[in-house]
Amino acid sequence: MLKSFYSQANGLMIFSGSLRVLGYVPNDALDSGVYDYPSSILTPNVSARIDGLMEGDIVVGWYKNDGSYVVVKKNGEASRYDVLGTGEETQRWVDFDNWLASEIIVLHENYTY
Repeated sequence: MLKSFYSQANGLMIFSGSLRVLGYVPNDALDSGVYDYPSSILTPNVSARIDGLMEGDIVVGWYKNDGSYVVVKKNGEASRYDVLGTGEETQRWVDFDNWLASEIIVLHENYTY
């Protein structure tokens, strides 16, 4: 499911950046101030790896409101981690698609007046 998403898109930024699916940001765009690029998937997975993640876990998403990250685990489950507070898992979904669909619904309800 994750592979399918990335075969169609290089990340995603929705509801004014409230939720982001991380993507690849070319080196020449990192300092250019270009807003069209998604947040870099390399930073939380390579240079600033979140403590406690298992080998094979991939950080794929980020929430603007609290700085929490979404991780797709090796078994395919998606989990949300509070990286600014306790560092604990705060939510869990069956997979990437379920996470993205359910969070879009939540954001849509919150942004609908």
